[in-house]
Amino acid sequence: MIICELHDNAGVPYIEQEGQLRKVEYRDPNAIGPAGSINSTVMDMSNWLIANLENGAFKGKRIISERNLVTFHSPQMPCPPMLFGKKEFPLSCYGLGWGFESYRGYRMLQHGGGIDGFTSHISFLPDEGIGIVLLTNRQGTMLPISLALTVYDRLLNLDPIEWCEQLREDIQKWEAQRKQMAAENATSVGEAVLISSTILQRYEGHYEHPGYGTVKVQVVENELQAVFHVGCFRMSQAGEHVFTIHSDEQKNHRLHK
Repeated sequence: MIICELHDNAGVPYIEQEGQLRKVEYRDPNAIGPAGSINSTVMDMSNWLIANLENGAFKGKRIISERNLVTFHSPQMPCPPMLFGKKEFPLSCYGLGWGFESYRGYRMLQHGGGIDGFTSHISFLPDEGIGIVLLTNRQGTMLPISLALTVYDRLLNLDPIEWCEQLREDIQKWEAQRKQMAAENATSVGEAVLISSTILQRYEGHYEHPGYGTVKVQVVENELQAVFHVGCFRMSQAGEHVFTIHSDEQKNHRLHK
């Protein structure tokens, strides 16, 4: 049993598909360790933020050595900004578990998180002594980031920016581009020819890639299904010997015979 299933007050995960919210199962992330396997609360994460803001101490007790904290809070390499193309984020780096941003002239450390049905964001401004933790039970939402930036603007008495509206418009543009690319890809592979379940069985088997592992393709209820590690994905025909793999995240991928 997954740890979060043992708690009565655990958040319920949701994703949006075709304009509707749908409950999903808890993902078991044990195999990937820290990348998604921490079950926490706003209070717990706030205490972690306080330790980072208090030079590694919490309630008078040292949790992190000053030397290690300096290392953790030091950028190690340049990287794309948290919000690409926004003039409010002119410089961005990555370090040991933290993203480093220059936000409207203020030094910001931040990191986001996302797993099936959940999105989170944690950030703080070390020089101002303020930080924000936002946890949501919806996958792929920009609400944590937009809300955090809105709160920072108010706390710092900066001219307000309609972050929620800006990011909503960005998402609409990205979605329109995604649909356009999907339509262009569908046109490029030609018209799909309906295949009987008997012929579909010819596609069954194990397809191996030296870098990514093995995908098992099988027929389930007159449809092809791809099994990759712990995920099962429906496959729809997109052209002759070309199939589209549909995942819960609605990020469709093309598979060629």
